[in-house]
Amino acid sequence: MLVILFTVTVAIMMDHTIATPPLDLYDINDLKKYELFDVITYFMYTPYALLSVYLYDKFNPTGLYFTAYVMMWSLLSVGFEWLAVILNVFKFNGWTMLYSFSFYLFATTLHLKFFQFILRYFKESKTHSFR
Repeated sequence: MLVILFTVTVAIMMDHTIATPPLDLYDINDLKKYELFDVITYFMYTPYALLSVYLYDKFNPTGLYFTAYVMMWSLLSVGFEWLAVILNVFKFNGWTMLYSFSFYLFATTLHLKFFQFILRYFKESKTHSFR
């Protein structure tokens, strides 16, 4: 749950930072004002969060493999965003896919580092509780 909440929170913060005035770099859905379906779009991050963390935990990529893993998920995210642009979920007003890729590199790394932090915290708390 923490990973999902963290991922959705980062997405919401990003949208409210750059998709609203004064920047207003893109619109979500068909209206400029915030509506119920805008909230629903945030749930599309849930499968991304769960699957990326599950596979990360399963394969535990380190070093260059971690970098490749982050790049793969960032490219996949850009692909889904491209599909969302085609379906008119997002309308860019100065935003580009290159900006999205850069953001996804940062957000995916942050997302996975948060997951590492959670794992480390729970492992340490389990160790301390049995002493």
